[in-house]
Amino acid sequence: SELKSGENGTVNDVNNQSVKAYKSDSKSEKQEKSFFLALPLLLHRAFVNLYRQPLLITNRMSQGLFYGLILSCFYAPIGDDQNSIQNRIGNLYELTAICFIGMLSCIAIYPIERNVFYREYPDGYYSAYAYILCYFVISIPLLVATSLGIAALICFAVGLAPNGSDLMQFTYCIFTFLFVGECLGVIFCSAFIHVGFAVNIMSAVLSFFSIMSGYISLDMPVALTYLSYLSPLMWGSFILSNLTFDGQTFS
Repeated sequence: SELKSGENGTVNDVNNQSVKAYKSDSKSEKQEKSFFLALPLLLHRAFVNLYRQPLLITNRMSQGLFYGLILSCFYAPIGDDQNSIQNRIGNLYELTAICFIGMLSCIAIYPIERNVFYREYPDGYYSAYAYILCYFVISIPLLVATSLGIAALICFAVGLAPNGSDLMQFTYCIFTFLFVGECLGVIFCSAFIHVGFAVNIMSAVLSFFSIMSGYISLDMPVALTYLSYLSPLMWGSFILSNLTFDGQTFS
């Protein structure tokens, strides 16, 4: 009604009012629906929205697949000469940027669904646990499919690890990178209403841990070294480096 009458003017005003209502009425008098009753309904609604908006699937998968294709164009074929040593390290370091793809996939979808949650939660329709679980149940299969596509391009098109066992390990590490970016997107977009401000903070955090993943900064202070152990990027980079260089002979 406010949008029709033009009194308050913008959609952002309505969203901000929804957030204020969520914060001020977090203890609603209405009882929240049972978790096991609400979750199937939320999943049904999410699948219907996904079916009606196939661009959501395209948005989640296309960025990662195109990124893997770009890396393939730059690095394929990898070879076994002296230059290929630097090319392998460069390719592996570029894979740490997949976290940013997970973040971008999140901010394209999550803020809209978050505002819907802020409008429905004060009425006690469902809990935050059911909402978050529903969000990841929908997103995780798409992340797995994207990870498998990127890993296939890196392993076979580039030639870093052209066998099935290494493909599964590449898929696992790439999925972890994507999932970390997605989770950070959910955390910071939930903590900060302004998406642009959240993106700035997330970019700084992801860049910080990407540099500490082990390819660029090799002699860090002790405090930063221990801090890097908290990052899945460091452990994933360790796994992928061992897979890529194990048993290789360079001329």
